[in-house]
Amino acid sequence: MNSAAHARVAAVLGLAGLLGGCVGGLLGGGKPDRLYSFGGISDVAVSAEVQPRRLLSVPPVQMPAAVAGDRILTVQGNERAYIKDVRWVSPAAMLMQGAIEGALRTRVPDMTLADTVTVRKSQAVLSVRLSRFEAEYATDADSPPKVRIVGDATLIEATTRRIIARLPIDERETARGNGSAELAAAFDRATQRAVVLVVDAVNQRLPVPAVTTKNE
Repeated sequence: MNSAAHARVAAVLGLAGLLGGCVGGLLGGGKPDRLYSFGGISDVAVSAEVQPRRLLSVPPVQMPAAVAGDRILTVQGNERAYIKDVRWVSPAAMLMQGAIEGALRTRVPDMTLADTVTVRKSQAVLSVRLSRFEAEYATDADSPPKVRIVGDATLIEATTRRIIARLPIDERETARGNGSAELAAAFDRATQRAVVLVVDAVNQRLPVPAVTTKNE
């Protein structure tokens, strides 16, 4: 890394190791951290005529420990660092879970999300696993970061455990500036694209159960 790029990273990022105790040193006094969110998809009013016909179980999203919490991980070459004084308002894994569930409610109104009472009656299970959820910085000191979200979603038939579909997730979104707000907005855009693609695929691949009627 050249000296100019190193100086920029040192100024913008809290150079904390992923597993080391350095992160705790960034949590001390000073002004409050700036908090951001991502993946918010507003629920829409569902017509009373739309009756739930499909029951889907969505277990907690799986993410690497380094990015599942409220810190924003950045990558520059071989270096890994968290952004100083900037956090997600909730752990990233919870925000991603909320984005998926919100998209399901909004885009597939006939589908119900299983809870602890109804989970055994689920028609299918949607398992989402992310391997990357980070911001990539180039060595060019003036280039804005690029968000990377990589993983897969697997739709599994609940009773037979047969894989109905495996959906790759690979979203990239360049921030529109070098500020934390622009970076958070890039995460938001990439997340929304990812969850919409997954939810629409689930809607297409998960059949509506046949309605059986009794002969009079």
